[in-house]
Amino acid sequence: MNSWRTLQSGQLEVNGKVPVIGGTERARFRAQVVDRWGDIVKTDAARAGVPSAWVLGTIWAESGGNPAAKSSDGGYGLMQLTSAGALAGHTGTETIADPALNVRLGAEYLARITRKGDSLVEVASRYNAGQRADGSPHPSSDQPWGYAETTGHITRVVTAANTAVELLGRGAQGSGPTPALPADRGALGKLALMISVIRWLR
Repeated sequence: MNSWRTLQSGQLEVNGKVPVIGGTERARFRAQVVDRWGDIVKTDAARAGVPSAWVLGTIWAESGGNPAAKSSDGGYGLMQLTSAGALAGHTGTETIADPALNVRLGAEYLARITRKGDSLVEVASRYNAGQRADGSPHPSSDQPWGYAETTGHITRVVTAANTAVELLGRGAQGSGPTPALPADRGALGKLALMISVIRWLR
């Protein structure tokens, strides 16, 4: 059974290592997901309050970055939206494959199924396999993460999300603490702000 923890970088360490995509698959992930959809994802992830790396990882696992993807169970677009929860507030399916709408609704759904203290593992399980009445992921002793999933789904999401953090940097993990400025730069910034206020008051 896997063990994991979320690092300060926003990446997930699994069994003592940080799994990432390598080789030609990494190049495909960058071209088909990060470079192509990164700007849309950053905007909608920030609006929804979820890490953009989680959204990018979900896109990779669900559709491989193909906006026209449609699954046999009725999933549409980049994030393969199917559930009533994901489509809440939207009527009709004719525009669900539109990348901008698909990512926005998908990011909002990720936010709705995220509970305090969750890692990406729990959220990925809920997104893929639903959740119990109390909001917790369905347990599974047959899967390496201990939660229900389509085999390999959580690993694919986690590995892609970790890779997105590497490719995009700190911004991929979403809103986090602002890095402290060195003392001299911090002091200069405060001084500049005070001068601006004084000038405005005049």
